[in-house]
Amino acid sequence: MKKAITLDHPIIFLGLPLALIAFTVLLTYSKAFQLQPNSLTTAITLDLLITIPFVYFLLIRKKDIPKFTVFTMFIVGLITASLILPTSQRSLLDWVMTYILPIVETTVLITLIYKVVKINKAYKTQKLDNPDFFNTITQAATEILPGRVGKLLATEVSVIHYALLNWKKRPLKINEYTYHKKSGIIMILSFLLALLLVETLVLHVVVEKWNVTVAWVLTFLSLYTMIQFIGIMRSMNKRPIFLDKDNGLLHLKYGFYSQTTLPIKAIDRIEFTTRTLPEEQQVIKLSPVGDIDSHNIVLYLNEEQILDKFYGFTKTFKTIAFFVDDKEKFGNELQEMITC
Repeated sequence: MKKAITLDHPIIFLGLPLALIAFTVLLTYSKAFQLQPNSLTTAITLDLLITIPFVYFLLIRKKDIPKFTVFTMFIVGLITASLILPTSQRSLLDWVMTYILPIVETTVLITLIYKVVKINKAYKTQKLDNPDFFNTITQAATEILPGRVGKLLATEVSVIHYALLNWKKRPLKINEYTYHKKSGIIMILSFLLALLLVETLVLHVVVEKWNVTVAWVLTFLSLYTMIQFIGIMRSMNKRPIFLDKDNGLLHLKYGFYSQTTLPIKAIDRIEFTTRTLPEEQQVIKLSPVGDIDSHNIVLYLNEEQILDKFYGFTKTFKTIAFFVDDKEKFGNELQEMITC
């Protein structure tokens, strides 16, 4: 049975405003616009700058989407109007860009500064109870910016933190286990980084002959992807797997790329294996490179759990495979917790 599309579906709160924008674009190419350009220009401008952002606001007002994204819809309308309206019919648009746009830009800037200050305060407050940077910044960001927007911001901050700022070594504590020293993941990611660097240089040279701006945009995106790789690599030894014996929990982490917290009572059995996993079992890998990375432990669960991934994406699972450097000690400790 197909799931019905409700007002909560992205097709509605994103698709409807975009459909209205598309309609205004088509209207400017119609015969009606050619016959009455003055009156229709005013109507199109008001629709793009007021009506459509307001419709978008009505659709998201009860959702966990930040309300200041209405400003984004306003900017989209402004850009659309500047592209589709004839130069001779832009008096109202020019007035908005001269007097209203600076007010909107200032409001957005003040809002963002306010959000950053609040996130910073929340982070400092929670840091005392939770020394894990990624979890702390995620909790702080999602308190200020609910939903995936907060998680996306937390991921971006973590990329910079782990890749460029956090150089202090973190000693391994009791009941913590590494997963990157013997698995070969560092070599795999380093190889991918080298390939990406070569590809970036070649692509820049080729695209630059066609368009310099596009070449530098693609180069910047590639360089940022490399920073993300470095951030994930450097976050591995700072975010080990942890057996929380006091609370009966297993915290599985793979840098800040993915993590999940499993109640010990949810674990049905442990399998120590390095063999290739059959696709029909629908086993997910904790590693960011999936089957390219090795594993030596598979956990079978008696109830579905959620894996939190990059940029706030999630995936449900009942079987998960991962690598632990000290497999024997980890397995014995985990089995002991299960049988207790």
